[in-house]
Amino acid sequence: MKISTSSKLLALAVTSLLIGALSPYAATAVPSAKISEVTLNKKSFAPGEKIVLSYSVTSTDLNSSHVNQVSIVEESEPDDCEGRCSLATKPKLVSGNIASGFWQAELTIPKNFYGGNYNLFVGYIKLSNGSLSVTPITISGPPIPRPLIPTANITSFMLNKETFVSGEKVILDFQIKTQDLPAGSIPIAQITNENESDDCENYCSISVKPVLLKGNIQDGSWRATFSLSKSFYGGSYKVYFGFVKIRGESLKFLRIEVDGSPAPVKPLEAFLDDLYYEITDMKITSARASQGGTATGTFNLDTNDPTVRSPECMLKDATDWRDSVRTSGTYMSGAWKCSIAIPSKLPIGTYILHVAVVGYANNEKNETREDIGEITVTAKSTSNSLKSTTSGSILCGKSGTFKYFPKVKTCPEGWVKK
Repeated sequence: MKISTSSKLLALAVTSLLIGALSPYAATAVPSAKISEVTLNKKSFAPGEKIVLSYSVTSTDLNSSHVNQVSIVEESEPDDCEGRCSLATKPKLVSGNIASGFWQAELTIPKNFYGGNYNLFVGYIKLSNGSLSVTPITISGPPIPRPLIPTANITSFMLNKETFVSGEKVILDFQIKTQDLPAGSIPIAQITNENESDDCENYCSISVKPVLLKGNIQDGSWRATFSLSKSFYGGSYKVYFGFVKIRGESLKFLRIEVDGSPAPVKPLEAFLDDLYYEITDMKITSARASQGGTATGTFNLDTNDPTVRSPECMLKDATDWRDSVRTSGTYMSGAWKCSIAIPSKLPIGTYILHVAVVGYANNEKNETREDIGEITVTAKSTSNSLKSTTSGSILCGKSGTFKYFPKVKTCPEGWVKK
C-alpha cells in the first residue's frame, strides 16, 4: 500500500511532539508575578491604627508553594524585638483569579509596637523581578531599644617634655570626647617600658588616675601627672592614655626617654643545686580596714634565683593578684610592700593577706607562698556618721559581724569587744 506524502509528514510531526514531551531538555514553565497599583490609606501611622491597602497581581504558572503575602518590617531588620517590629497577614482576593486578580489586606498595628521607619512588603518572595513591591512607611512611638556602643575619640594631647630624669614629673594633658560610656568610666594613664616588661619591681612602670580639669566625661580636658621615683630605671618608655577596647581613636601612646641607670637584665634561665626562696618578717600595717579601703602588708624576700619574678599579693577569696613594690634592697634580696584595694561591697569579716613569689630556675616553675596576716574588713562609714555612731560606744563582733553598742561598758552576751 502506498502512503501519501501528507500522511508521512503528519506522522513525523506527531513523533516529534512525543519526543519533545519526553525529552529531559524540554522547556519548563517559569513562575512569574507582577505587582501593580499598590494603594495605601496613608503612609504615616500610630500604634493601634490600621494599614489598609489594595493591589493588582498578574501571574503565570503559580502553584500552591507560592504565597502571596503582605508584611511590615522595621528597616534595620533586627533579629529579635519580641514581635514588636514586624507584622504579616494574608491578603484576600477581591476579584479575578490568581492569574489576574485584585487583592486587599489589613494590618492592625499593636499598641506596644515600636516606632520607626518600616518597609511594607507586598507580593511573592523568591520570584523574578516585579513580584515583590516595597513601600516605605513610618510608625510613631518609642524606637526599638538598641544596645549602646561606647565610643571615645582623643582630639588633642601634649606632654610637658619628652626627656626626663628619675625623680621628675611627667605631665600629660589631653582632650577626649566620648559617647555612651558606662557610668563612672574614666580614662587610663600609664607609663610602661618600651619592652613592656611586667617584672622590674615597679621601677619601670607607673599608673595614675587622670584628673578632669574642664568639661565632663562626654567632652573634657584631662591631666595625668606621673611622679617618677628617684629609683625609676632609665630607658625608652611609652605613655599610654585613653580608654581600652572602646570604639574610635580611644587609646594612644607617646614615647619618652628617661635618663638613669637601666633596669637589671634578668637571665632567662639559671641552674642551681641549692635553690631557695625565703619570705620573712611578714607584717600587717593595720589589722582593720573598711570596705573601699586598703589592706597593706610588708615582708622581706631573699632568694638565689636570678630569674625570680616580682612578688604578688591578694586577699584570699576576695581579690585578684596585685604586684608588690620593692622599698629597699635588690630584687633578689629586699624589702617589699603590698597594697590591696578592698572592694566597696566586700562582705565584712576577716580575710588573709597572702603573698606568692615565682621563679624559673632549673627550667621549672618554682612557687613559694606565705600568709602575711589577717585583716578584719569593717563596714564603710562617713566621718560624720562614724563620729555620731561611735561617740560613747564600743565596737563588738560576732561571727564576722561588727556593731557599735552605745552607752555600754561591755559587749552583750555572745559578742566580743574589738
